[in-house]
Amino acid sequence: MNKDNIQELWSKLPDKELDCKDWIKRVLMFDPINVPKLFSVKQYQRRQIVSVLDLFPVNGNLCGCGCGQEVKKPKRRWATEECELFAVNVRFIIAGHTATISKFMRRYYGWNCAKCGCEDKGHDMGANGSVSWIKVDHIIPVKLGGGSCWLSNYQLLCHDCHVGKTNNDFNWKQSNQIKIFSTEYLNQTNHEQRTG
Repeated sequence: MNKDNIQELWSKLPDKELDCKDWIKRVLMFDPINVPKLFSVKQYQRRQIVSVLDLFPVNGNLCGCGCGQEVKKPKRRWATEECELFAVNVRFIIAGHTATISKFMRRYYGWNCAKCGCEDKGHDMGANGSVSWIKVDHIIPVKLGGGSCWLSNYQLLCHDCHVGKTNNDFNWKQSNQIKIFSTEYLNQTNHEQRTG
């Protein structure tokens, strides 16, 4: 892992006009460049052990999130609920919490695959809700040191593109067993069974 890759893993997302609550914008526009200096980063692990206290230490009587507001008693760390939501969600992203990462990636990029552009339609699971067809993918894979990172090292990929990228990342050839997971293969098989 070279210095350029580490900077890529911890780079700020490009500024973008967003229609959401201010604390969500703060999370998306957060500059994480100093985060790797605050705790022991494990680049080859998906999950990180990091405390919100490591990321946002007490700063006298000022809010721990860095907003500059004074914390008024009885509060001790956060000036507002939004400050706490900001800090906690930043911590969840850095810790590798997939649901939080997915939520913020979709807020920033939308519901389309970054590679082929298809829209996430989800899969209806009946009473169990629905399952997303779009997956969160590490641009620099965990096995190559991309485990501990900011949102800049993630992309949203549809199932087929994700399987293809994973096969490429691991230098796997797409065998018939792996093809079973391909939408194209499943659609072809279902069509053949119906017209059979």
